[in-house]
Formats: sequence, C-alpha cells, structure tokens
Amino acid sequence: MKLRGPLLVAALVFATFFAGYAGTSSATALCKIQLPECVGNALPVPETVPATMTSTSALFTQTLGTSCKASSLELETTEDLGFSPEPLVAKVTGWKFSSCSGSCSTVTAKTPLEADFEALRDGSPPTNWHGNGNLKILSPEIKLSGCGGPVCTDGAASIVLKVIGGSLHMKLIASSVPMSVSGTSCGSSATLSAEYSVMTKTEGLWLEPVP
Repeated sequence: MKLRGPLLVAALVFATFFAGYAGTSSATALCKIQLPECVGNALPVPETVPATMTSTSALFTQTLGTSCKASSLELETTEDLGFSPEPLVAKVTGWKFSSCSGSCSTVTAKTPLEADFEALRDGSPPTNWHGNGNLKILSPEIKLSGCGGPVCTDGAASIVLKVIGGSLHMKLIASSVPMSVSGTSCGSSATLSAEYSVMTKTEGLWLEPVP
C-alpha cells in the first residue's frame, strides 16, 4: 500500500522522531571510571554488589526507638533494560542487622527484594552527570522483635537510598527515610537512617549512563 499526502508526511515525521529517540537512548551502569558516560568500563551484569554499613549505627526512630551497630546490604544487578531513563535492575539478596539495642533487640529484613539503580543529573539546573543517583528498594519489610512484647514491622511501598559515586567506595545513604509501622503499641510511622559503603573488587565506582 502506498502512502500519499498527509499520511506520507505523518509517517516520515514519526520515523524521524523514533530514529532520533533510539539514537539518544542509554542504559544505566555501575562504572569503574568517572566519566560523563560509561564507555567500556561498566561492571558486567549480573554482578554482586556487597555493601557494609559505615555510619555509627542503623537507626529506626519510632515509638520504640532501636539502633543497630552493624548492618550489611547485598545486591545483585540482574538486567540492563537499555533505554533511558530505564534503570539498572537489581535485587536485594541480603540485608542484615546485628548488635541492636534500645526498645527492641532483634531486627530482621525480608529478602529478596526488587530494586533498581537510576543515574541522575546534578547541578542547578540539573544538566551534568557526576556518577550519582538513587537506589530504589521496593516493598521493604523490616521486623523489630525482642521489644518486651510487641513485634513491630516497618514497611513501605518503596524506599530510596541516595547513591554517591566515589574513587574509594560508592556510598548508599538512607537519610531519615520514612516508613509506615504496624503492630500493637508500635506507633504509626518511623524513619530509617544508615550509610553503607559498596565493597566491590573495584574500589572506585560511579552510577552513569551508557550511550
């Protein structure tokens, strides 16, 4: 079938738009070198991404305040979707808390959890890539027990940790991240604060787009 007149013009406009979009699309990658775009230095997918807490404690603030002196977070990248602004898909395969004190003595996180890394532009207006972004964790569920009676559950549809790239270690930062609370005498809301350092074989790590 031959296209004529307005139909031909519309088809040409659509084809030109789609070609331009496909040519500028990009994936998100964990990159071993800080560059505006990650070319030839991306960590392979899948890849295990272990992180150890470097803040003084992981703090859960709620009616029953609890802090843990040790925590580890392990992720595994699972899929590169390949289109901007599609993120780098991952899973939280392990999330542990220990040496906990305060109102509750035991903190347990449900795993595995779906997650994704998203590179973000910095600046005002945000125009530049500097190796930073977000880590979104979907449907986290953290149980606090040993509270002298009630078991409290902190949860959310999703939480976001800030990702800061660095030449020594990438940082994953939860800064007073809001969560809902369920359980008798547990309060109605809580926040999570903790900071982790990514401990991969490559010391430097940044979150960047791939052309």
